[in-house]
Amino acid sequence: MHTQGETVELMMAPHDLTQAIESAIRFARFDQEVRSYELVADSQAITPFCFDEFRIKQVLINLIRNAAQAMDEAGTITVKTYLDPADSNWAIIDVVDKGVCISEENVKRIWEPFFSTKGTTGTGLGLDISRSIVERHGGQMNCESTLGEGTTMSVRLPINN
Repeated sequence: MHTQGETVELMMAPHDLTQAIESAIRFARFDQEVRSYELVADSQAITPFCFDEFRIKQVLINLIRNAAQAMDEAGTITVKTYLDPADSNWAIIDVVDKGVCISEENVKRIWEPFFSTKGTTGTGLGLDISRSIVERHGGQMNCESTLGEGTTMSVRLPINN
């Protein structure tokens, strides 16, 4: 990943994903835009595995902030963690909001650098950088958005890397 001309090296070490998520949630609660929402962690116990804890927390904080910005009124943002039921070599983190749906057209564009649905308040770099971090871990990011139901941003990380 290239950020402002420098290559960022991942600091891979075994970490507890649940603890990393709880830490990211604690940090996100200090954010002015996130404060008015209830943040809930729903974590399945997963054996510690190698990932860059700082970078994954950075991704989660970005996803939590995006979820808060998408919601019009007070509500809950859930960060759910579990093993992929189809392949237990993958940990999945879902950040779920009940906010404004992302149009089908925009779901295809949210990964583009500098694309933003936030007008002048967004740089359009958050999801691009987040996806880059996840892909450097050998993982994937996905978005599912349903009108009237909200959006789920999913991060898949390989456990046996």
